[in-house]
Amino acid sequence: MGSSLLTPRWDATLSREANLAHNRQVVEAWIRHPALDALAAQWGRVPPDATPERLAFYRVVADELWDFRKGKERNQVVGADLTTDQVSLIEDASEVLGLRTATCPARQTYDSVLILGGLLRGCLTRTRAAHELITGGLIAHSVVGLGGTRVLTEPEVDQGERLGIRATTEYQAMLGAVVSVFAPDGNPSVTSHEDEQPNAAWAITDFPGEPRLAVVSAPSLEPEKRRANTSDTLIWWTARESGAGGANYLLITHPIYVPYQAATAVRTYGLPNNAGVELTGVTATAGDLGRLTQEFLPHNYLQEIGSAIRGYSDLWDAMNESL
Repeated sequence: MGSSLLTPRWDATLSREANLAHNRQVVEAWIRHPALDALAAQWGRVPPDATPERLAFYRVVADELWDFRKGKERNQVVGADLTTDQVSLIEDASEVLGLRTATCPARQTYDSVLILGGLLRGCLTRTRAAHELITGGLIAHSVVGLGGTRVLTEPEVDQGERLGIRATTEYQAMLGAVVSVFAPDGNPSVTSHEDEQPNAAWAITDFPGEPRLAVVSAPSLEPEKRRANTSDTLIWWTARESGAGGANYLLITHPIYVPYQAATAVRTYGLPNNAGVELTGVTATAGDLGRLTQEFLPHNYLQEIGSAIRGYSDLWDAMNESL
């Protein structure tokens, strides 16, 4: 089974019932995959048979055994003590479960291509992936980079300097990446809102021309507690653009994050709005930054398998609650 058949998505051209049936099938196929069971066996765990119990079982395994972040940022995880057999099975599982290879978009035309923010190199390579798709013939009415207020770390600032992007925040990194890759003509217009609570501030930079090209820093839905996450940004931006209900969006991230972020996007946006959302990953060519190319190690893949388990479990619960 191809990894594209194991990744949640919501198609606005299909009925709600058809989308629910598709995503239930996806969750069942993913959580029951033999590669996941083989991975659990390396830690001496054997899953139950029924899908709800398997989801609960794997969620515990992921939290207890495969979570190396413990509240840290992803780039702050230093490693894990893994055996050769565990590494081999992680590599196999991450491949067949859709964390390694960019899948082709299911459609030829989207209302918008949304570039998900992240670390500085991620902002650049995801923007390059969007450019590849557009120049390769994919049609989109707009291309939007989704940044944020996160302050870049010193290594990111240094990487940006070496890659020709001067930035101190994620929003600036995304803006620099869009300018570098798409080379828009004309001066942009900027709309923004400052706030005493930094997590409630927002900004939009719009470039002239077609298709629409913009960079967004969205406010948090819980500004007193945290900065905006991917779901906050997607919900805020599409609501502002009046796109919910009938629009189809293609989101770009790295393959390692596709399963988790796809499940989260479907749960928080596609399911409640009956709006189209699909994830695709950065290709090898778009991700090639020479000596600065971002490398994902076995513990990173195991960490994100665990993230995907949480995402698929939450999506399963949300679909059941929506009936």
